[in-house]
Amino acid sequence: MYAYMFSRKKKTNTDKLVIFDLKHVLRERCYAQLIYFFHRNNYSILLKNNPLFLGNLTTYGKSIASLENVKLFSGKYPSKKSDSLYFFDGDRPSHFYKKNIKVSDDIYSHEAKNNTENFLPYPMIPRLYYQGFYDNIYMLRGVEKSMRIYFSGNQNPADYDNSVFRTFHQKLNRIEILNILKEELREHEIEILDDVSQNVGRAYQCKFILHRWVRKSLKSNDIKGRVSNENWLSVLSRAEFFLACPGFIQPLCHNLIEAMSLGVIPILEHPELLNPPLENGKNCIVFSGKKQLVEKIREVLAMQEEQIQQLRANVIDYYEKYLSPESFCAKLEGRKENRLTLYGYTDSYVYKKLMNAV
Repeated sequence: MYAYMFSRKKKTNTDKLVIFDLKHVLRERCYAQLIYFFHRNNYSILLKNNPLFLGNLTTYGKSIASLENVKLFSGKYPSKKSDSLYFFDGDRPSHFYKKNIKVSDDIYSHEAKNNTENFLPYPMIPRLYYQGFYDNIYMLRGVEKSMRIYFSGNQNPADYDNSVFRTFHQKLNRIEILNILKEELREHEIEILDDVSQNVGRAYQCKFILHRWVRKSLKSNDIKGRVSNENWLSVLSRAEFFLACPGFIQPLCHNLIEAMSLGVIPILEHPELLNPPLENGKNCIVFSGKKQLVEKIREVLAMQEEQIQQLRANVIDYYEKYLSPESFCAKLEGRKENRLTLYGYTDSYVYKKLMNAV
């Protein structure tokens, strides 16, 4: 099916060309992000016809194939234009261009730890890019705020209350964070809701709003109370702060990036995992451990508007400089190296590390 969709494209313009020779399908989300970033920056994109890769795409295959400037190529490689970018994920490239970029998820390797500037920016969930919702962030940055602190995300303990997570990452997991706040915060500080409409009232402006919902199976889309994909950024934009609880098996989670794209200020325990690290009191609020979590939440609930506005401006500035598609492509274009490795987070790689730590 994907091959047919690719074959219907017009001839590729090679003025700005990026070539992808990909084989590792478990990195699908990472590759969907990269391809969209170059699409958004008006590159012509050639995707090597590797049948095992294309045939095993699950979530984003159709989305990638739908992009007008993405085409398959087979057999002979394109001519070696000086400004072409060539991405590959094998042991060695099948071809050599002016700029050859290996993609790896070996984020805990010695090489990765010594080259943190080579980490890919962590993405939003790619469906927000591909379904057209990303363009709304600029308008949504200016909406009226109705929640001081907000969290929404799957709260199934079977998925997120993992003792290995705590041991391996040395961070509180999602369920621990939420249980601490439910136990410690007073009634006037927290509101637990099973449904969040787009018109959350002004009564919540000085509260932590915990939107409670559970996804019983990662394969199920029948999720009672969850904000729809179409409305997610709109609801999120109405918060001044977002409690950036960890993801499934790693501290980073896509909703942190979605919040920052809107200028919603993150509260988190893992600022060092972004590159460059977020800075407490400048573009985020950082806590460490149970006691400080509660203290920081209460500081934010009492924070003055002038400080909030400055934090918000700094968050947007950080996003535009380090996390946006435009900044990523511009920085890569400016790199002088002929060969480099870029590192991206994948759940499959971190999962293997966690299992080895048991």
